[in-house]
Amino acid sequence: MWKNDKWEKIPWADVKVGDFILTKEEEIISADAIILCSSLSTGQAFIETSSLDGEKNLKPRASISEI
Repeated sequence: MWKNDKWEKIPWADVKVGDFILTKEEEIISADAIILCSSLSTGQAFIETSSLDGEKNLKPRASISEI
């Protein structure tokens, strides 16, 4: 989570609405997170939703577009 001008590791139980979180490849995150940006130039992220729907294939998701 971004806190005090740096990234800090905190338990998921302490993440609140409006917090910015940084995830790395292969990390498990909450299903209700919004992608603001991606390391890919296309702004895409590939999400596995097997814990929600049982499907193992990766689903492309896009970060928000620049206005």
